[in-house]
Amino acid sequence: MAARRVFEPLATRSWRGTKCFLEIVWPVTFAEVPWAVAVAGDYADLGGQVIGPCRDNVGGLTHFWEYGQWLAPLTDAERIRDHLLCAVYGTFANAKRRAPVQNANLELEFLGHVPAGGESRRLLGDYLLTENDIRAQRSFPDAVATQRGHFCLHFPGDRHDFRLGDWKWIAVPPYSVPFRCLYSRNVDNLLMAGKHISVTLDQGKDRDEADCDVAGIDAVLSSGTGLVR
Repeated sequence: MAARRVFEPLATRSWRGTKCFLEIVWPVTFAEVPWAVAVAGDYADLGGQVIGPCRDNVGGLTHFWEYGQWLAPLTDAERIRDHLLCAVYGTFANAKRRAPVQNANLELEFLGHVPAGGESRRLLGDYLLTENDIRAQRSFPDAVATQRGHFCLHFPGDRHDFRLGDWKWIAVPPYSVPFRCLYSRNVDNLLMAGKHISVTLDQGKDRDEADCDVAGIDAVLSSGTGLVR
């Protein structure tokens, strides 16, 4: 237990006639989690925790806590979730153990457990939009949407599989999306919008909410006007 005395002009007067209060701070213990430390290894860096919209405790939004790049997000979702939970619990336990004084009052307040997939299974349309199309700002006779933003590329790390090795955020110019990317080439009357439209992995830019919205509106309008074969 630690006590801290703070003097403030507006505080209630104490029995000695000074204005002060005592703040009692209790240390927070954390359970032994060898099964989680087995995943975290020697990692003990608590950086990268979100503390506000698009802001974490190291500045910016790092996105470096990540796992499952080589797994299927649909069939391996629980495996990915459990591995990341172990990584977080193990890292927290390491931090508490290695710096017991500095982290004595540190408490794990919240940990989300719903998987968030940056990539998705994509469907093939009559056209496959590529990185080269975007960089060249290629025009299409059947263009139905204009998108813009960044290439967001995540690269797995080597030492710790739950930490990214690198993260690239590359600005791209405005580009057009042809209607041929919004419907399936081998399933009749199947329209697409969002992460799974007909694009390459390197393109992978269409996952921004605003871009997904635009593609969704175009798909709905196309359906209403009977453009789908």
